[in-house]
Amino acid sequence: MNRRHFIGALAGLAAARARAGEGNGVRMIPERPTLLVAVAAGGGPDSVARAIAGHLADRHGIHARIVNLPDANGERALADFLTLPADGSTWLIAADSLIVVNPRLYPRESADPLHGLAPVAQVGSNFFFLAVGAEDPIRSMAELVLEARAAERPLNYASGGIGSMHHLLMADLAARLGLRLNHVPYKGGGAAATGLARGDVRVAFAGASALPLVRAGKLRLLAVAAPQRSPRFPDLPSLAEVAPGFDGTLWFGWYGHAGTPAPIRDAMRGLLQEAMASPQTSAALDRQHGGISPSFTSGPAFDALIERERERYARLISLLPEQTR
Repeated sequence: MNRRHFIGALAGLAAARARAGEGNGVRMIPERPTLLVAVAAGGGPDSVARAIAGHLADRHGIHARIVNLPDANGERALADFLTLPADGSTWLIAADSLIVVNPRLYPRESADPLHGLAPVAQVGSNFFFLAVGAEDPIRSMAELVLEARAAERPLNYASGGIGSMHHLLMADLAARLGLRLNHVPYKGGGAAATGLARGDVRVAFAGASALPLVRAGKLRLLAVAAPQRSPRFPDLPSLAEVAPGFDGTLWFGWYGHAGTPAPIRDAMRGLLQEAMASPQTSAALDRQHGGISPSFTSGPAFDALIERERERYARLISLLPEQTR
């Protein structure tokens, strides 16, 4: 299906009538909404979207269609999403970088950093792992730091693309520890992890999409990119232990159109809060083996989170070479 036909199909789905709600209010959520996910299948936002979709189907008979549109750090999914009606029939799920990083890196017609989006809720958070290939001689953070400081040539590292969280967080880590690294961008975190497993690069931040390679013995984890150790991986040091203040926590956002009526956004917000509190959702995310937390934040608290993260990543973007900004 080409892009024009794809957009036409989604527009047709968007025309479906909203269904009546339950209880004292009106839930104007279609029986078959479309969830546009701005990463490839298997990534963190995709795992969260599928867990929520499972809850909506089991508890409310809402059978969501999930469409993955990876590319350009979420910009492709955003562009396609904004062509569709603002009636609650389509929602966008993306990593935090879409609204805290991209407005500073990608040209946009509007000065509005939300670019036509209405934040509904933060749904889930995760952290990266720092990884090397299984055959790489580096076996610990101490060895990585030693080699990356003393190597005659910078060590190549992979990212999910220019301006991706993989890219920005590695720039932050390199600046904190004095590492000599060379950036090799890939089209997405999954492709970056595959390149790392092949030995094309030496090191990378890896997310949920890379964990099958870890379980298959093709990647070795050196540390978790979180302020503290993970209960799931207690033997792995936190990067904050070797780089005080480092925080590689990521979060995922659920968005509607800015023009979506407030009652529809509120109805979806309530469903999301219920889903993220469900043991079913926690179990589904736990099966991803990536430490995804079913956290939920909305309203002013979510707005404040977005603002804090914009300030934090503005500093990290300043670490990038001028030609990438």
